[in-house]
Amino acid sequence: MSGNGLELSSVFFKVLTVMFIYHVTYAQNEQGFCEMNLFERNKTSLEFTKEVNEFDYVVIERYKSLSCCAKGYKMIEWHKDDILISDSNKNVTFHELREQNQTLISHRVTYMDNGTYTCKVSNGINEIQRKIQLRVMPERKYMDGALATYVSEPYQYAQVGEATRFFCEGFIGYGKLHDSQVTWVMDKTYTFPATADGRRCAKKVSRDDGLIIGEYLIFKSVTKEDFTTYKCTISNGDNPKVFNVTLIEGDSPTMKVRTSYMVTFIIAVFICSVVLLTVIYSTWCLEIRLFWKDHFGKLENDDKEYDIFVCYDQADAEFALGVIVHTLEKVYHYRCFVYERDSVAGDWMPEIYTMKIRSSRRFLMILSPALAVNSWCTYALYVAIEAMLNLHSKIICVVLQDIPWKNLRTANEASDPTLQHVLRVVKKVYWESAATERLNPVLKMCTSQRRKLYSSNMSDSNCGNSEESLTYVVMGGSKENIINSIKHDSSGVQLGSKSFWTSLRINLPPKRSTDVMAIS
Repeated sequence: MSGNGLELSSVFFKVLTVMFIYHVTYAQNEQGFCEMNLFERNKTSLEFTKEVNEFDYVVIERYKSLSCCAKGYKMIEWHKDDILISDSNKNVTFHELREQNQTLISHRVTYMDNGTYTCKVSNGINEIQRKIQLRVMPERKYMDGALATYVSEPYQYAQVGEATRFFCEGFIGYGKLHDSQVTWVMDKTYTFPATADGRRCAKKVSRDDGLIIGEYLIFKSVTKEDFTTYKCTISNGDNPKVFNVTLIEGDSPTMKVRTSYMVTFIIAVFICSVVLLTVIYSTWCLEIRLFWKDHFGKLENDDKEYDIFVCYDQADAEFALGVIVHTLEKVYHYRCFVYERDSVAGDWMPEIYTMKIRSSRRFLMILSPALAVNSWCTYALYVAIEAMLNLHSKIICVVLQDIPWKNLRTANEASDPTLQHVLRVVKKVYWESAATERLNPVLKMCTSQRRKLYSSNMSDSNCGNSEESLTYVVMGGSKENIINSIKHDSSGVQLGSKSFWTSLRINLPPKRSTDVMAIS
């Protein structure tokens, strides 16, 4: 008995050793499957790196691997009959993944492994997939006719000088005893397509311990003579399978359609973007320009004393002082010069005008019929024009009311016709009343301080009808007394629309957002 026991133990050990070597050999063969015979492409995008067979076969109770070789991916999922394969899935024996999930392995297939396997390859944005129809053969020694597992599409396309290849593969089982083979020949001549220089050659491959064999027909550089039909024969001795593949010069129609769709998509996106940007710009043109100017515009650090010189007729004093000047200073933090407020008693008007306009970045004139016949405002405008030409200052007119030039020429022959011509070319911003009388808290203080000058204490303009009259007023009291002589009258003056202030500020020096309190 002891001798028989030792003999049985020895046989059992040999069987285990053979099984171990058998599985290790298969594992080594399959482990590098996705590292060999890859497409010669330089693309880095998500794509398959070699052919994925549409059909696959295996003898029952044998080792089997299914491969889906790809690159540029972050995740590969395997599904059987649209159900995700996992350790908890008991309806399949394929549970082991190798080669970064590219290869799915079963060490012993059963009948329940029959079905459609889908590999889904994703890079997080796009996804590509292939389906493999697996059939488990009940015969442990399959001897019937060969079965095709993969054949290149009947029509292949390439340009002269490009590289391409065909692939033909079949399951031959144990029919290799009957001279099994997969062979490419040229259809017309039935000669082998390989060339002496190796430009066109064939390469045989096998897997599953030789149960599946195949052959590549490789074109390293396509020439004119390569554009013909090639015949692939898969045979294990009985009923050979023959497939024709024709190489055609040109681009694949599928690729043309994809390229056409891509070009159409790009054009559509471009047109939609242009339309969208046009709509946005036309709707918020002023806001965009002001935003860009305030955030990225070059600050005017030119050492000038004032940002704005404000000129207006006395008839518009309430509007100029109570709305324009106060808003520019309190809300937008511009520094304005107003003659009747900022001059010193005894100052000579022409000298002050010339000096302060030259030391201001902008000249702002409140344009109304009253100003058109005011000689001192016209003088100030001429000084501003000279400064603009010589010192790069800018002139802005806030049009409070259109000027009836014909009536003015009839009523006042002294009005300077040159003013009309000058005002045609300067920048104008038209006054717009706010649609809703909802005051900004900052501007409430502005309306509470709107006042009206007594005509007995002031000349007809802040510019003055004559030097003597304004000098008399200034000498008669300080600038605080003059401004305080404005009495409260909060009715009838509006703050202006948001678009008005936006249009006006576009023409003023840029102010960073930290310096500005926007009007809502």
